Amino acid sequence: MVGYGENGSVVGPQNTPTSSVASGVWSLGEVAEASRDAIWPQPAQSAFEYLSGFTADGSTGTFSFTSVPQTYKTLRLVINARDTSTQYRPTIRLNNDSSANYRVANIMAENASYITYVPTSLSGINLNTIPIPNHPYTMTVDFPGYYSTAMVCPVLLWFGQSDQTTGGGSNPINLASGGLFNGSAATTRIDVVQIDSNNLGASSTVSLFGIAA
Repeated sequence: MVGYGENGSVVGPQNTPTSSVASGVWSLGEVAEASRDAIWPQPAQSAFEYLSGFTADGSTGTFSFTSVPQTYKTLRLVINARDTSTQYRPTIRLNNDSSANYRVANIMAENASYITYVPTSLSGINLNTIPIPNHPYTMTVDFPGYYSTAMVCPVLLWFGQSDQTTGGGSNPINLASGGLFNGSAATTRIDVVQIDSNNLGASSTVSLFGIAA
């Protein structure tokens, strides 16, 4: 039976408050005993960990994540593109490979309509739609099993944008893509590169996260 703390609790004894002592304060002995008995409260931990990122200034369309750690189950890349008259359209490349080693299966929906298409022999995992100018969008890309050398690396992409800036009459635009990179090494580098000449708008962000579970 744990015997420290008043009334069997792990909180310290009720000290008479003074200028230097407050009730419920743990003593060093209580901390040591709680740690020994594995009842020391552990802080909550998120499965997501921010690794690094960029805030665009409008002058470039290329963003590189190098020396990617190999300690996560999945990587997640998130692009939050601000509204601009020349909206950014990216492609994703792994391990600095721009050869025709990528293919993507897409399904795109706009309001009640949808289309499917499967381009192959690509130089990257393309955003296979042209974002509407002056409308912000969010794009999320997952890389499950990116650390493996024994498989073709899968890439899962989601894109969302509205075709209006107000609620009335707006149609959601959604794109879901499943891509493959035909590589033979663990992914240690991810490049986000513009397809055309449009840079990522100022104050937009490109962020990389590690997912532990």
